[in-house]
Amino acid sequence: MHKPVNYKIVFSDIDGTLLNKNRELSNLTIQQIKRVVENHNVKFVMVSARMPLGMQHLYNQLSIDSPIICYNGALIL
Repeated sequence: MHKPVNYKIVFSDIDGTLLNKNRELSNLTIQQIKRVVENHNVKFVMVSARMPLGMQHLYNQLSIDSPIICYNGALIL
């Protein structure tokens, strides 16, 4: 029998992972991220080579309060 794992934080790349072919967050992706954050009390952190301004609109769509990792980890906000 497996012991349940209680994750505290999830990190995800943006380009090629979260974004669809139009380089947007789909409604389903937004719903699932919010579900994990709200129902499981997990921080969701996006990681990218982008500058902060290039990521801010995605965080605004999610309406979550989490750190932002930019420039491949060189800057954490």
